[in-house]
Amino acid sequence: MRKKVNVLTWKKVVLLSTLCVVLGCKKNILQATEGTPGKGADSKNLAVMSTTPISTVDVSLSGSEKYVLRVGGMPYYMTNIQIRIDKLRYWSTYGWSWAQCEALVAQAASDGFNTVSLPIHWYEVEPTKDNFDWTILDTYLGYCNTYNLKMEMLWFGANSGGHAQPLGDASSSVNHLRVPDYVLYSPDANGQSPATTSDYTIDRTYGNYTLNITDVNLRARETYVLGQVMAHIASWDAAHSSKHPVIGVQLNNEFRGGSHDSGTNDITYLSAIGSAVKNSAYVVWTRVNNIHDQPTLTAKINANEALRTGAGTNVDFIGIDDYSNAPDDMESVMPSIGKNFKMIMENDGHNTGRLKLASLAGDTQLDTYNMCGPDNNNLYDQTTVGSYSPHGSYVNEVRTINHMIQTDPVDLALNANRKNLFVHNWKANSTSPSTGGTLSITYTPTTSTDIGISIKRSATEAVLMSVQGGTFTYASSLNVTGASQGYFDASNTWVNQGTVSYTSTSVVVGAGKAVRLTYTGTSGGTGGSSPAPTIVGVGAAAASTGTITPSLPSGLQSNDILLLFVETANQAASISNQNGGTWAVVTGSGAGTGTAGGTDGARLTVFWSRYNGTQGAPTVGDSGDHQLAKMMAIRGAVATGNPWEVVKTDIDTYTDTGGWSTGGTTTKNNDLIVVGDAGALANTTGTNNYNYWSNGDFAAFTEVIDDSTIVGNGGSIGVATGVLTMAGSYSNSTDIHAVATKKSLVGIAIRPL
Repeated sequence: MRKKVNVLTWKKVVLLSTLCVVLGCKKNILQATEGTPGKGADSKNLAVMSTTPISTVDVSLSGSEKYVLRVGGMPYYMTNIQIRIDKLRYWSTYGWSWAQCEALVAQAASDGFNTVSLPIHWYEVEPTKDNFDWTILDTYLGYCNTYNLKMEMLWFGANSGGHAQPLGDASSSVNHLRVPDYVLYSPDANGQSPATTSDYTIDRTYGNYTLNITDVNLRARETYVLGQVMAHIASWDAAHSSKHPVIGVQLNNEFRGGSHDSGTNDITYLSAIGSAVKNSAYVVWTRVNNIHDQPTLTAKINANEALRTGAGTNVDFIGIDDYSNAPDDMESVMPSIGKNFKMIMENDGHNTGRLKLASLAGDTQLDTYNMCGPDNNNLYDQTTVGSYSPHGSYVNEVRTINHMIQTDPVDLALNANRKNLFVHNWKANSTSPSTGGTLSITYTPTTSTDIGISIKRSATEAVLMSVQGGTFTYASSLNVTGASQGYFDASNTWVNQGTVSYTSTSVVVGAGKAVRLTYTGTSGGTGGSSPAPTIVGVGAAAASTGTITPSLPSGLQSNDILLLFVETANQAASISNQNGGTWAVVTGSGAGTGTAGGTDGARLTVFWSRYNGTQGAPTVGDSGDHQLAKMMAIRGAVATGNPWEVVKTDIDTYTDTGGWSTGGTTTKNNDLIVVGDAGALANTTGTNNYNYWSNGDFAAFTEVIDDSTIVGNGGSIGVATGVLTMAGSYSNSTDIHAVATKKSLVGIAIRPL
């Protein structure tokens, strides 16, 4: 329990904390009065916490199946929407009053959103140098307390969308940049005047209003100002019942836009200003949003993960602003890399309810953009100044889904899809029954757009939710003993709102409702699923500028599946001597990128054979520059025909360290997913080329091959495997190379017997 601190003492603490941020202290100044400092997203957070955190990102996987946001120590599942009060007030076609803005915040709360994202511009809190004005920030904090909302503060600092932008539109009467004049001044902000001045270094590579993020003085100043903001939030909160309205801080907005580099410069800057949050008296999670551009997203995440495992980072996680209406994108757009919590930080407000559940299917948080404004992707449209109406009839469904989610947010936060959680018909495109989760519960949608959720809450409890109302069925061996409708309160205790009729094998759940089942039996398993195929072993790698003969794995038995991974400099691979076996290319593999035979050429070709008991090691022909190959043996795969049901091939034309293999959809439980990644450049001749293999959908994701060569132009092969325990879709798999390179990747789902 957090110790109580009186307001006078708290204000002294705030001053000390602010001073610590200015001086760059690492020492925990509150340790004497507040006890052991808390931890953020990782034990190697660069800055030491100065008090018990208000919010954290739990990446321990202790008691959870995925990474978890926590507020006050409790798992927190957000139904979040951004409200651009700044645009509603500043833009020429809006000009809303404060009262009209407050009514929109109240509407968000009524619609079932539990969190709002509100931008705070540097200029709004520091109009002139060292002259701080807290009016706007205090207004937002007051709104959140009044309507029982949590707030993510979107800190719009030196770089929002690639540069410093104007507060208003071209016709706005507010003609000022989002930063104070000493940071960047323009005589005509709305007109994009090039006559800019700054106390810091101007860099015009992204328009007239771009500052150089390598300027250490700019970085230090923004860190100081954000530290002042956090100190004020702490003191305001202490004076207003300590409800802790702010639970997260976004560090700038779409930082540097689409500018692409290794991501290191971006993360160096963002982690530095993040220390203002982590060293403050009000510690919350910090996040960074990236534009819809996978290379820059991956570059930033990889740079942050490298920092996390090294010196430490003050950025808890990095997400994407996706702007897609496709459920498949919501489910799979965020890669699983290291300890990065997956979040789509902005997405179109249209049909956001269904998309929210599609993102849940991908174990990804989705935040909606936005409530109302001039950006044409709103939940509500302005009718007259200060008035609005729903953008479409789907808004009613958004409300239904939001309120449904809040019946059991803890379990949604803790459990991963296809494990103790299952999202039925998450694509909202079928009336067919779907079965999944550890309890093997089946849901039959009422219409093709209906979505259901089933959760194994404990060894004796299950929770069922339905958007439009539908029927859940289960094995009689589950031995259901009771069913009631209701919700879990703030203490995670079930509030029973009435019993529900059920049978030994089914129950009907009402639209937008949650039903809690109690049971004493078992689900009856996964319907006779065979165990997952297993790895028998791998042979020794072979590499040469001529033909090679990679060795067979030891311990082979007839009918084992042999996979031979061959990396070349984007040149065609072939088997020149089958040596008593029958070898064929895994359909779809062999895509390449870069110059054929060149230093940037990469191609991964996978051959397969069903071991016949007597065959020898095959010979790989000379492709031109070089070839590197290694063989893997798998046991327990389907006994006839091709052993796979999914093959996904990807090429990465960017020279960076992030590997990315597209996910797929299986029809069998316990498929073994095999992901191979070939790089054009090797680290050295050895086995330290790949790290951070990640896919949260697999029971485990383990590296089994990591080899490289420097013969010819050199290259590397990495392979990892994981088991998808429940049939269905799985998300993209990721890994990190030791050196930046172009890449060729193959993902193969091997079917069990």
